[in-house]
Parts: sequence; structure tokens; C-alpha cells
Amino acid sequence: MKILILTAVTLVFCLGQLSIAQETPDSLTQGELMAKYMELAQPGEEHKMLEKLTGDWDFEAKMWATPGAEMAVYPGKAEGKMVLGGRFLYGEFTTEAGEMSGEGIFIIGFDRRYEVFTYVGFDTWGTYWASASGTYDSTTNSITLDGEDDDPVMGITQEYDFVITFISDDSWKFEIIYYDEAHTQGAEEFKMGEVVYTRAEVFSPSIDSLAPLLHSDSGPMIGPELVFRHPPEYPRITDSASVSSAVWVRALVDLEGNVREAIVHKSSGAMGFDEAAITAAYKNKFKPAMQNGRPVECWVTYKIVFGSK
Repeated sequence: MKILILTAVTLVFCLGQLSIAQETPDSLTQGELMAKYMELAQPGEEHKMLEKLTGDWDFEAKMWATPGAEMAVYPGKAEGKMVLGGRFLYGEFTTEAGEMSGEGIFIIGFDRRYEVFTYVGFDTWGTYWASASGTYDSTTNSITLDGEDDDPVMGITQEYDFVITFISDDSWKFEIIYYDEAHTQGAEEFKMGEVVYTRAEVFSPSIDSLAPLLHSDSGPMIGPELVFRHPPEYPRITDSASVSSAVWVRALVDLEGNVREAIVHKSSGAMGFDEAAITAAYKNKFKPAMQNGRPVECWVTYKIVFGSK
């Protein structure tokens, strides 16, 4: 079986080379064609760009069922890694969304022959795949992937964009935008989803040094455990577009794991970052700290890093 597979691969490769040779100007020799083909088969600078999306991620997905519908928010986790010698980004994700909870995989690459990024995704909300391709725009620091899907059940052709925006080294955004009339309902476009990913390693809460003083006579304390981290938004200030900064936050986690109070422990020194970190802090969710088998309030301190956009 292995011999048959290798033979088939070799045959396809040789036929491909013959086709290229027939369609290429006579000025290129067969050796030059082979060298060109092998060059394009290697990862390039665009693949290094995709490496920024590797690692463990927390995300918040905002979804709208129809134009004007109430927004639904779902937390989730994802992991990305480069595969096949750095040629493709392979990602997996899971989300907790009640009846809509699910998981999926995606593969993003860059076809050096056509100089376009490629995307294909699968999830538990269907038995089909979604695919798209497109280019990178340096002015918006984003990749826009165009796609179409002929749906025989709905009897429509879905037209959509997947937009990947590099927010910082520790954050990126994935948007789903539809353009077909069945989805837009007469509008020019309809954004169905926006998913903001934040690198999981950035968030590392630890029990504040003052916390043991609150319960020093009641035995050892088990610190709170992060359940959901709300990704902080990069400040929308023109002058901060290329600023990297960090904010230390102190948060008081109550008996139910909610953040009851949040203050800046150490300021970033840059406009907008302290406010963004505090706003996000109140939306985090923890398992409360435990002492003698009972939940207790506890202060934690952690660092939020904003990379340059």
C-alpha cells in the first residue's frame, strides 16, 4: 500500500512538472523550473506572519444571528501551531455557549504560487467546510479572505469575508462579514461575528501579598482560579497605535468569583491603557479563593501586556 501511494504521488509530481514546463517560456530550462518550484515550496515571510497566531489563546466571541439582533457573547479557548514544516497554521478551538457549545479546527496558509492567503475551517455546527482566500493589507494590518458557498438546502449563494486583524503580539481578531442579500437583508453588509483572541500566557494572576493578612488566623488559602478572561481592548487613540505598554492590576475577587473591585497597582504611563485594563478586569470570572473548605474574598495582582499594533 505504501509503495502504491508513493508511486501515485511521484506520478502527480512528474505530471505537474511536465505541465509547468509546457506552459513556461522556453527561456527557462528544466533545471531552472525545478529550482523555481522548490523555492516556492518553502515557507516565506508570510508564513512567519502566521507564526504570530501560534500558542494558547483565550477568546471572546460576539455573535449576531441577524442584522439588528441582540448580541450574544461566548467565551472560549484556542490553540495554534505551525505544521508541515512551517507551511500552515493549524488551529483548534472550543467554546462554551449553552446549546451552541462546540469546537472546530482551521488551517491557514499562504500559496506562494498565487501570492494569496488561504483558509479552510470545520466545526461541529455543520458537516461541511468553509474556505476563503485573500491578501494582506499593511495599512490595516489585516488579512481579508473572500469566500463563497452554494447552499443547496437554503438555495442561496453565501458571500462572505473572513478578516484576520493583528492587534498586537498577544492579541488578534477574527471577523465574519456577509454580503449576500439573504444575510444582509437589504443592507450593504452584515457582520455576524467578531472573535477577539488574547494570549493565555499574558494573564498570570497571583495572590496579592496583602491577601493572607485578611484571613491570617483561619489557615492556609487556595488562591482563586481564572475561569474566563475578558480580553482587554487596545486603546483607540491615534497616538498609541505603535505603543507597547503594561499595566499591573489589583482585583478583589468576591465569594462568587466576580471582581468586586479593581484598581491600578502600577500604571502603564500611557494614555488609555490603564482604563482598558480596569474595564477588562471587571469582566473576568474566577473560581473563588478557598479557605477551610469555604470560599473567601481575596485580592490578586496580575500584569496586562499591550503589544504594539
